[in-house]
Amino acid sequence: MKIITIVLGVMLFIVTGCSNNETGLEGKELGISSNDPTISEEEKENAEINFSSNMLVLEFSSADEVTLLNLGNEYTGSYSLDGESLTVKLEDEGTNLRLDFVEFKETPDEYYSYSGVIDDGELHVGDETSQLSNIYQNISMGQSYIFLEE
Repeated sequence: MKIITIVLGVMLFIVTGCSNNETGLEGKELGISSNDPTISEEEKENAEINFSSNMLVLEFSSADEVTLLNLGNEYTGSYSLDGESLTVKLEDEGTNLRLDFVEFKETPDEYYSYSGVIDDGELHVGDETSQLSNIYQNISMGQSYIFLEE
């Protein structure tokens, strides 16, 4: 009987350990700012890179839920992180926005926590007007971005 209990306990531990979907982003708020990779290290050190109120902010509430904060508006959705590929899907009044970041990775930089490049994005406009359309128009595909942790 003890052996069966031990075997069941080990199996339960393995199953729960293998089904852990944490991404490491849970509970983080990351402000998105464009990044010019041609800026020298000296210029970076002299620049003040701060979290600002007009910055797009991704608030990761769980292993798959995200909220985009922009100028007092909130857009909820989901995200997935697979290696260095981050996909964010947002919805607002029938409008859907998808952003695909590649080379999304943690950085040792003291000014920002993550960096990534927007590789692709897609906007489906619904019947109602949504600020997601403006956000999409102001994001540059192929642009390198930094993510500041609040």
